[in-house]
Amino acid sequence: MFQALKRDKGFYRYLAALTGPIALQNLITFSLGLIDTFMVSKLGNNEMAAVTAANVPVFLLISIVFGVQSGVGILISQYWGKKDLTNISRAIGVAAGLGVALALVVALVLFLWPIAIMDLLSNKHHLSLLGAPYLRLIGFSYVFNMLSSIYVSAQRSVENASFGMKLFGMSTVLNTGLNYLLIFGKCGFPMLGVEGAALATLLSRMAEFAVCLFCALPAFAEMPLVMDTYELFKPEATAELEQKAQDASAGHGVNVYLLTVADIGGQNVREFAKDWYRSNDLGYGEGKSGILFLIALDSRDYVTITYGGGVTAFTDYRIAQIEDKIVPMLSDGSYYKASDTYIEMCADTLDFYADKGAPLDSGNDPAKGWIKWVFVFVIPLAVASIVCGIFYAQMKTANEQTHANAYMPAEGLT
Repeated sequence: MFQALKRDKGFYRYLAALTGPIALQNLITFSLGLIDTFMVSKLGNNEMAAVTAANVPVFLLISIVFGVQSGVGILISQYWGKKDLTNISRAIGVAAGLGVALALVVALVLFLWPIAIMDLLSNKHHLSLLGAPYLRLIGFSYVFNMLSSIYVSAQRSVENASFGMKLFGMSTVLNTGLNYLLIFGKCGFPMLGVEGAALATLLSRMAEFAVCLFCALPAFAEMPLVMDTYELFKPEATAELEQKAQDASAGHGVNVYLLTVADIGGQNVREFAKDWYRSNDLGYGEGKSGILFLIALDSRDYVTITYGGGVTAFTDYRIAQIEDKIVPMLSDGSYYKASDTYIEMCADTLDFYADKGAPLDSGNDPAKGWIKWVFVFVIPLAVASIVCGIFYAQMKTANEQTHANAYMPAEGLT
């Protein structure tokens, strides 16, 4: 058993990088109610007891949030292993809809019947009256917390474990500060007491959701043409390639994509590229027209795929030309030059298609024009020259004579 625990240091560093932030995140999450209770205790024992009793039904909301985010996290981890981004988005959407619906129902029940619910948990009616304002508001904070927790779970499942720790750390600091202002009425704010604790929590949860929404908005934007997930290029180089790819694609109805990844997880490189293309909803227009060149750095694989109108614009002959040109550059480690050449050749191909109305192929390749002239003129001329030379070499030489007897035979005329 202990032999199985012997791993290299890199494994344990990676494990600590994943589990450490998650543990701190959970600690921060479950400490929010404790902070409210602690700060309300400064108001008196009755107020502290009322908030403690009110947090009992709130635990039901916490359990719902934890269950939904845990379930969606498992699904997203599986989809992330397959790089199935479409189903990741679908899982987040379903979890958000289901989770918000459940949390909203419970929140509405707590809002409408706070005193009756607290009377079920305590035989001291005056505590129910003190805790009711807290219970009315605190339920709605978990509607926003549901959404932010699902987003945090998704980030964790795609190996960004520190995001949740940072987010909930921020909200805890904000909640503590708002508690001080609203519970005790500091800095010109009204002294709301127990209700102020609930309002502070609600505002901090709304801030959580706002941060998640801000971080998620770029995911809804159009995918870039140069997707350097391996971080092979410097940001300025990626920006240059992106601009060139946009220029190459503009006006042709076919998008030119470049993708770098670490590895393809043992999957067939062409199938991986197709799955990525479809999962990320790449391509121009309804036909999803495009060409994508994939570089898998760790597995040293590459492939070119076309889709929609890209299948017509890029013939097998032209794709072979592009790969023959850029693969030697990749072998030499000239990744930027290879990427730049790929985009440039794609631009030339699309321009040719637009000008000629036909895709560039072996029969109409301008680069092959000199070969046609070789066959039409140069080779026949060379053959003719050789034949003439042979005949010339076989001819007898005739020398001009100035005397008549030079033309007479030696024995004379007969």
